[in-house]
Amino acid sequence: MPGLRPICCQIPFIAPSIAPLTSSPTTPLEPLDSKRLKVFVLIVRTGSIAAAAAAANLTSSAVSHSLKGLEEELGNPLFERRGNKALLTAAGQQLLPHANEILNRMSLIREEQAQLREWGNGTIRLGASASACQYFLPDVLLEFRECFPEASLEVISVDSHEAHEMVKEGTLDLAISICAGPSPEIASDPLFEDELVVIVSPRHPWANLRRLGPEQLNGEKLTLYRRDSLSAKLVQEHLKKLGVSLNKSVSLSSMAQTLIGLCKDVTSSPPFTK
Repeated sequence: MPGLRPICCQIPFIAPSIAPLTSSPTTPLEPLDSKRLKVFVLIVRTGSIAAAAAAANLTSSAVSHSLKGLEEELGNPLFERRGNKALLTAAGQQLLPHANEILNRMSLIREEQAQLREWGNGTIRLGASASACQYFLPDVLLEFRECFPEASLEVISVDSHEAHEMVKEGTLDLAISICAGPSPEIASDPLFEDELVVIVSPRHPWANLRRLGPEQLNGEKLTLYRRDSLSAKLVQEHLKKLGVSLNKSVSLSSMAQTLIGLCKDVTSSPPFTK
C-alpha cells in the first residue's frame, strides 16, 4: 500500500544441540542355557511351576528362579500365572517348538556319542595291501559284517609303508600290513607269518626245480610288486645281503598273475596269491 514501508525484524535462531549418534559395540549373543530350556518345557508339560518342581525333584523357588533367568535372557515373559496354572504367552508359544527341537537334538547327540563308545558301532577305517584285499580279506570282512551288523567299514588299498604313516596321522584306525619292525608310535599284534616264494613261468628253465640257491638268481630279471613297496624293499635288501646281483627288475602296479604267466621273468609273491 502507498505510504507503508515494510518492517524488517531480525529473529535470532538458536540451533538445538544434537548429540552425535554413538553406536555401542555389539556383543555376541550367549547361547541359551539348556537347563533353563528343560525347565521351561517341563512347566509346559506339567502345567504349573509346582508340578514341574515335583517332577524334576527341585524346589518351586529353584524352578521359578530358572524360569525368571530364561525370561530375562529372552526379554519376554513366557507364562501367564492364573492361580496355580502357568499358561503360555505368545513368546512362550513361539519358543516351545524350538526348545523341543534343541533338547531332542542334544539327546540324539548323547545317544550317538554313547554308541561310538561301544565296540561294533561307528566307522572303522582299515588299510590293507592289494593282495590282502584280493585274497584273504573278503572272508574276514564277511564274518565281521555278520558279527557287527551296525558297524561301518571303510577299506583302503594301500601299501604297508603308506598304511603305517596313515595310522600315525590318524587317517586310518588300523592296518593289515607287513611288519617293518617295532615302532613307538604304533601298537601292533602279529596275525601270522608269511613267506615270499619264487614263481616262474612253466617255460622257464627253473620250472622243474624244487629249490634254488642264491647264486642262481645272479643276473636274473626280477618282477616285483611296486618297487617302492615294503615287500619289494625287503626282498631287495635280503638279496643284497646274500650277494645277489640282479639284472633289471620290473615293477607292477598290481599282482596280476596273468602278466607273470606271459613272461619268462622271475617274480616273488606270497603263497596265498597263487
